Amino acid sequence: MEEKGLMFSRYISSRNVSHSDTAIRLGISNVPTKRQLVVLKHLADNFYDNLVANYGAAPYVTSFFRNRALNTAINGARNSDHMVLGDVAAIDIKHGNNVNLFFFILENFDFYKLIAEFPIDGKPSWVHISFSTDLTKNSMRKVMVAKKKRVLENGKLVNKTFYTNYDKNKNEIYG
Repeated sequence: MEEKGLMFSRYISSRNVSHSDTAIRLGISNVPTKRQLVVLKHLADNFYDNLVANYGAAPYVTSFFRNRALNTAINGARNSDHMVLGDVAAIDIKHGNNVNLFFFILENFDFYKLIAEFPIDGKPSWVHISFSTDLTKNSMRKVMVAKKKRVLENGKLVNKTFYTNYDKNKNEIYG
């Protein structure tokens, strides 16, 4: 459960919407616009709060809103849904080993994207959900697994993120 104080939704505190230790450390003002707040509120009310009510526990929110400056500072994806560039917002959450959380969401909710992020021994490090104000997008249910690989780029070894579509028949979250 989020800390007490002003609440953005039933289970997400106002502080949690834009809080970032990195933003504080770097002096980045990570404040969403009014338009972005509407999309973030839609995700909080229509996805996260329903998840908590049905899952029986409040998964810890590790990332919600990021403005472009913060997203760049953490090397986030160029068009990250965390930046709320259109009608989609994203939230990263974790609870226990995250496997049960991932499959609970997969089996019980609509969403735009569900990503098992960087599994270690078959357990996602966290679960990413992108959710839209457009119900048609949420019915798309893109399910992926994100993994890091070291690749040679301009003569240097760098970590790159690769996304693969999740195939329930292959259980590739475990492989």
